[in-house]
Amino acid sequence: MEGQGAEPMVVGVAGCLRTLLEEDQERWKQIIDSNG
Repeated sequence: MEGQGAEPMVVGVAGCLRTLLEEDQERWKQIIDSNG
């Protein structure tokens, strides 16, 4: 992949991963809270 086309895609993928990770963290917090 060459620099120009790759960058926006990488940023998009990173954004998606960050969103997924944040959602996972919320889910884990709820699980941990419910378990005491």
